[in-house]
Amino acid sequence: MNRRSVNGWLSLAGMAIGAGLLWRLEIERHGWAGLTWISYDHWAVPIGVALFILWAVHFSGIAPVARRLKFVLVLSGSGVVLGTLAGAALWNYFVVGPMALFSTPLFGRLVYVLYPGIPLVLWVIGRGFGMRISIVRGLASLFVFLSSYPIALLALRLIRPGEADAIHTIKTGYIVPLLVVGLGILFLPPTPEGPGQDIRLNRTAPPLGQRGAGAP
Repeated sequence: MNRRSVNGWLSLAGMAIGAGLLWRLEIERHGWAGLTWISYDHWAVPIGVALFILWAVHFSGIAPVARRLKFVLVLSGSGVVLGTLAGAALWNYFVVGPMALFSTPLFGRLVYVLYPGIPLVLWVIGRGFGMRISIVRGLASLFVFLSSYPIALLALRLIRPGEADAIHTIKTGYIVPLLVVGLGILFLPPTPEGPGQDIRLNRTAPPLGQRGAGAP
């Protein structure tokens, strides 16, 4: 593993832990009781998303600058849309009640669509900007992202047995680090295939229309 890959993994891990801590600190600041955590806007979310986008742009290797700016705009827009939908879905589930998932036309079962859908959307975005995200890497991202809930639940059963439920996986912030890592896997620099490979950038493939006749 080259230095850039190591830096990518270390910075991703640090950002994931930091995002979880920031979320938890905000929860503690506003109060732990009941569903207080879902009744206000969380600064931890836009701050975490902004940091993730900056990290992704740095390690994606997308160039030139104009293309990077488009990448930032697309990720930012996707973050706003997906974040808004996720917030509405969680409120609908926890406040209105689980049965509302089957009775509310707009948000019926939305949480079940967003959970696997978010990493898939970022996978498509990365591929759309020419990133060479393999199927193995895409599936690894999806697996880690989806594993965040059962792993957070298991951690709660070991550490806080009386609070091992869906609400507390989010409320405690235990679920956050693996969610971040799952998404970050998509944008990590690739491991070099051999000693002669250029390992400085996660090189992107040019759009099909711009490839030369002899390009592979």
